[in-house]
Amino acid sequence: MRKFFFSNKFVSSIIFIIFVSLVVTFFNSNIEQRAVNASLYLSETVISSNDLSLLNLVFSNSYTSIYQILIILIKLGFSPEKLNFLILFLSTSMNLTGIYLISRALLKNEILSLSIAIFLIMTQLNLGDLDYPVLIFSEHSNGMLGSSLSVLILGLVGNRFFRTAIICCLINISMH
Repeated sequence: MRKFFFSNKFVSSIIFIIFVSLVVTFFNSNIEQRAVNASLYLSETVISSNDLSLLNLVFSNSYTSIYQILIILIKLGFSPEKLNFLILFLSTSMNLTGIYLISRALLKNEILSLSIAIFLIMTQLNLGDLDYPVLIFSEHSNGMLGSSLSVLILGLVGNRFFRTAIICCLINISMH
């Protein structure tokens, strides 16, 4: 199985997925992420006059690693537009990679697996209809990233990359 991980086809597919993720994210980068707004508030870049507001209570009393990482990036000088792009890019690339890996595990065909992944991302097909927003492209950063990371985990398990899947599971737990 390790031969598959380091094969030229696999590396070429991942590079292609990153390129497609950048293009798709560029066309969807106008979606403002709620995690960026929360991080701006928590980093005190945006100051509220009401410390007892529901917004303050929710952001201040709920821990998520997404907010903490974004706060660090804000303090390093990243703009909200770049952070929106980063969140959408990560979500898109994890979804594409996960769908590709799941298809690859089931079909054993590189081209068809890439085609399925790109088709699902381009059509923004929602593969689940839940009460919580888990759309492929959404303003709901936590749901979008959690869902895309779960798809990636399933793809990793399907291709027997168990150690990477365990690490991704731990990251997913810290995100929400």
